[in-house]
This record gives sequence, C-alpha cells and structure tokens, in this order.
Amino acid sequence: MKYSIAIMLLLHSFAAMAMAQQQKNDYATEQSSSMDIPQKKLSFTEAWVWAYTNSDGSEGEMVVYREPQTGYWLFTPEAYGSTDEMTEWIVANNEGVYIFTYNDAELYTPQKRFVVNVKLKKFDKLPEEWQLLSGSQYIGDARLGFPRFKGTAYETTYLKTTERSIFYVAATQADLSAIYYFNHLNIDAKLPISFPENIPGKQIVLSEQTKFATGNMGYRFRHISHTTYQINLSDDEQ
Repeated sequence: MKYSIAIMLLLHSFAAMAMAQQQKNDYATEQSSSMDIPQKKLSFTEAWVWAYTNSDGSEGEMVVYREPQTGYWLFTPEAYGSTDEMTEWIVANNEGVYIFTYNDAELYTPQKRFVVNVKLKKFDKLPEEWQLLSGSQYIGDARLGFPRFKGTAYETTYLKTTERSIFYVAATQADLSAIYYFNHLNIDAKLPISFPENIPGKQIVLSEQTKFATGNMGYRFRHISHTTYQINLSDDEQ
C-alpha cells in the first residue's frame, strides 16, 4: 500500500496511537500490521554509543541512531546484537510507538513490518532511593563535534543484599524514553544494557557500576558522533 503523506504526519500518527492507549494498563502492548505509515526516507545523523562490561567480564559496544529533527531512534543489530536475527531494524518515537521491519522466514519474500504500541510511563524525577554523591564527571568526546555531558553521581543500595550501584546522569534535550523501555517490550530483540526503568526520559544515564557478591558489571556512555544512516519506510510490505 502506498502513501504520499508528509513526514510530519508520521509524528501526528505516533501521537494519536499513543493517546489511544491511555485507557490500558501501564506498559501494556498491542501489535498491529496495518498502520498507515508514509512512504518516506528517514536519515539518522547521530550515533549514540555506550560501552559495557557484563558480570562475566565480557565486553561490547552498543550503538543507537537518532534523527534530531523528530527525535526518532533507530535500533539495528548494532544495538540488539544477535538476539533477534530476523529483525532488520526498529524505529521508535518517545510516545511509545515501535515500528519493526523484519525478514520473513520464507525465502525470497519482501520484508514485512509490524507495530508495537505501548503506554510509556513518564517520570519527572530520579528515584527517591538514589542518594546524591559529591562527585561529577565530564563524559563524552568533544572532538567528534558534540559537547560532553557533565554527569552527577548517585548511589543506591538494594534490600537484603550487599549490592550497590553508582550512576552518573545528566540532563539532555534528547528524550531517551524509547531506549529505556526497549527491554520491556515483549519481543526477542534485547539491548545488552538494561537501564533503570524509572528514569526521566530527558536524563541520560551516562554510566553505571554495580558491585555484586560475585563480581561487577557496568556500562559507560562513550560519545555522540555524526553519521548518516538512511532507511526507507516505503520499501516494506504492509
């Protein structure tokens, strides 16, 4: 099915679908295969990069792309790795709409698309149990054309355990709600980093270091860099 709607209508369509979910329970999901999406190319010009270390000592890097005009995020295997080998990419806005393009298991068939619409619970402050520390750090790489973030340190502990976490967070104009919620989606694709789920979208979690009885795990934001990653929403079968 072909459409000639301008790109701004995509934003309006996202918002309308999110509003339709207001009567559902928090974080309820709904899948659809018949969403009206304009035939339009999107160009993602920012790459947001985190490095992470798992509790077993393995390391990796996670990249999520951003389109600054609309605030849309693009997730590719550079973000979710091999957790979902059928999915080509996922586009999300920060109202709770995730558009998936995937390859059918049957050979020589066009790529297909479906939509997951969720109600994102919005938070206006950091968790009360986080204790402000005196430390701060500048995190990022200004040589790549974007200013560094000044992260403020917080610490939290967990009941009935010896575990403790230290986070560095900073305010940002970008809304990261779609990233923070990603691992709560009822899908195969999963990010290697599980961010705190009760964080305001316009607070970026720059780093986490968590100490367990058996080891440590953590991640750290590396930088934003200029890039060009284009997708064509009209290429996929509805």
